[in-house]
Amino acid sequence: MDLKNLKNALSQSNVDEAAAILVNLFIQNPNTFKKSLLLSNSLPEPIAISFSNEKFDTLRRALLIGFAQLTGKGVDIDDILKYASDYIELTQVIKVINQNINSNLEMLEKNSFFEYSFLNSCKCFAFILRINIDYRKRW
Repeated sequence: MDLKNLKNALSQSNVDEAAAILVNLFIQNPNTFKKSLLLSNSLPEPIAISFSNEKFDTLRRALLIGFAQLTGKGVDIDDILKYASDYIELTQVIKVINQNINSNLEMLEKNSFFEYSFLNSCKCFAFILRINIDYRKRW
């Protein structure tokens, strides 16, 4: 239930609510915190068309506020370090995947293959397939 609320809070840029949800999730079970977030479909998805830097920034700010709240609640230092490690890993993965997707899109836009007509593109593709089939038969 909290994970659905987290997705809504991130979509609405509600940093305080997202931070409270993250802190509660972490306190409930620090060992499965990252796994729960990754499997919940509540984080911004860097490969989705709907990905926005605003949602990502909201997540980062919520995680930072959560870090401050955990230190204020007297949570064990080892758990706080685990939270910080999870924060860094989650944000870095999302950031790197998004950067790679954007880089690949830029390269695709520069590619001249898409300037050909659909018919010519299909002919090129069929030609390449035929060459691969012939090559495999020889070996």
